[in-house]
Amino acid sequence: MIGKTISHYRVLEKLGGGGMGVVYKAKDTKLGRLVALKFLPDEVSQDEQALERFQREARAASALNHPHICTIYDIEQHDHSPFIAMELLEGQTLKQRIAGQPLPLELLLDLSIQIADALDAAHMGGIIHRDIKPANIFVTKRGQAKLLDFGVAKLAPQARPGKSTDATVTGTTEDPRLTSPGTSIGTVAYMSPEQARGEELDARTDLFSLGVVLYEMATGREAFHGETPAVIFEAILNRAPTPVRQLNPRLPAELERILSKTLEKDREMRCQTASELRADLKRARRDTDSARGATVSVPALPAADGEVVRRTASQWWGKPLLVGVVAFALVGAFVGGWWVGKGGERTLPQYQQLTFRRGTIRMARFASDGQTIVYGATWEGNSLELYATRPESPESRLLGFQNTEILAMSSLGEMAVSLNRRLSGAYIGIGTLARVPLAGGGPREILDKVQWADWAPDGRNLVVVRDIAGRSRLEFPIGNVLYESGNWISHPRVSPQGGQIAFLEHPLQGDDGGTVEIVELDGSKRTLSTRSISTQGLAWYPETGLFLKGQ
Repeated sequence: MIGKTISHYRVLEKLGGGGMGVVYKAKDTKLGRLVALKFLPDEVSQDEQALERFQREARAASALNHPHICTIYDIEQHDHSPFIAMELLEGQTLKQRIAGQPLPLELLLDLSIQIADALDAAHMGGIIHRDIKPANIFVTKRGQAKLLDFGVAKLAPQARPGKSTDATVTGTTEDPRLTSPGTSIGTVAYMSPEQARGEELDARTDLFSLGVVLYEMATGREAFHGETPAVIFEAILNRAPTPVRQLNPRLPAELERILSKTLEKDREMRCQTASELRADLKRARRDTDSARGATVSVPALPAADGEVVRRTASQWWGKPLLVGVVAFALVGAFVGGWWVGKGGERTLPQYQQLTFRRGTIRMARFASDGQTIVYGATWEGNSLELYATRPESPESRLLGFQNTEILAMSSLGEMAVSLNRRLSGAYIGIGTLARVPLAGGGPREILDKVQWADWAPDGRNLVVVRDIAGRSRLEFPIGNVLYESGNWISHPRVSPQGGQIAFLEHPLQGDDGGTVEIVELDGSKRTLSTRSISTQGLAWYPETGLFLKGQ
């Protein structure tokens, strides 16, 4: 095909292909624009049913004029092979964009609103797509969503959103072999329950399928999965997917509510129209933008000339500002700050209570979004478990790891945790170091006999304290011994520039006094303070050589 002129299109290169179409880049010699030509593969071009679906795609999409639906220019034939001339898109499919990872919230909401708007236009035009899935949604280089492939769409000129269209379609524009009740049409993992049962469909089937796509955008995982279609069908019909905020705690609660409404198995209780879904998503985006723009007072840093530097919350979120957390049955989110100006002005810190149960909280860490807080707690005498919470929520979510303690949180959204933690004191224990993605997934074990750990600023390397033959060993990166002591070491913290490690060194006997030490990457060490009695944590100020110690 390449180099040939077909009708008034000169074929330039092959873009890709699959079972139902081969796509080429071409130039429209009449209008001078670049287009995409989609041909039926030779092996199916004589298949009457495949030909009907191909033509259906052209008829359905060409009936719609919408910025988020791929534009169809023409349908023609070449050597008895039909082809569609359509808008040329540059970018990647949503399936390729997700690639097993959740999308950033802003992009997720923008794309979701665009897709819902496209479906609203299709439904108002009497067209039900019936195969909404990530592979049929294109994301351009400018972040615009385009709905593709109307090959199994129902054409119903008199349809109304939320109403069954089969009565309108039968005997007119539909082929009963493609659309008759009792036949499942679409892609199994993204079907609605009524679609899986082969029932008559209306526009709400697309909304359920879009909900499944949004779930995957939010978590990087399919909502319903299994080894066989039968297992997937059973999950669609009878099982609720794992709550999205359990897999991705950074998501707002409102998005979880919208998804739950969209994934209702009873379509009478589901979101009823695409315009309703679009409005819900727009409200979620507005509320997210408002929360992001909020300004809170946070600690000020002394500038070089002694002046006070004040920063807004948006300049601090995601930076490693965190004090050590001791064993109080309370986690407080830092929402205020302190500073001392020339006149000695001082503002006290402000805190917000986030937990309300009896027990002990051992460690807490901010996630990279600056809002999600992961902590380890033993409530009402139960085993040590991990929880996640946010300042705007009075509830904590159990993350599903027992006898596990959070040690550190990386800038890339990974937790360093200690599995099977064996406690030998109030603040010291030995366990297996593991990495756990905060967005969801099982722990990946790294190293045994670990007492403490901290991530480097790049989120890729870890500093660890290990108990080896009764001696406390500081390693950074893992395997490279920087310092070893017959005393015990705690709370290693990597500097913002990654060139120094601060830690506490405690005597084996006597009180909990100890020294604050800093070791360079070449192994040289210096003592910053002595007899730091009952100190239970260190944290570096971002981008400075100062640090804050909790006592």
